[in-house]
Amino acid sequence: MAPPSPTSPIVCVRDLFFRAKIVEVAKTMNISLTIISRLEEATPTSLLLLDVESVSMEEIHSCVKHFPKTKIVGFLSHVNSTLRAEAEAAGIRALPKSLFFQRLPEILKGTFPSHEARV
Repeated sequence: MAPPSPTSPIVCVRDLFFRAKIVEVAKTMNISLTIISRLEEATPTSLLLLDVESVSMEEIHSCVKHFPKTKIVGFLSHVNSTLRAEAEAAGIRALPKSLFFQRLPEILKGTFPSHEARV
């Protein structure tokens, strides 16, 4: 198997339902993804998508440090505002699940801004 392309988005989402939703949208856009189970498996890429609630802040900090050129966009429950603030302070874009999936095509195309006014 060929190693993942540095431009192929990496998805670190353990929940099969949410993973399947991401894969389905990517398929309709003809975008190939690299699926990983643990954030430690991440490699340099242009885009990393993750479930913020399934990884530790330590893992997020490490990923931001080791992959400074990677755009990291995560999703989490809309009621988890404290974790959202911590994740964004660490350097990733953290979105409520509903907004993440609503804007997923833009995120995959790279047209969704890294940071914008709070939603």
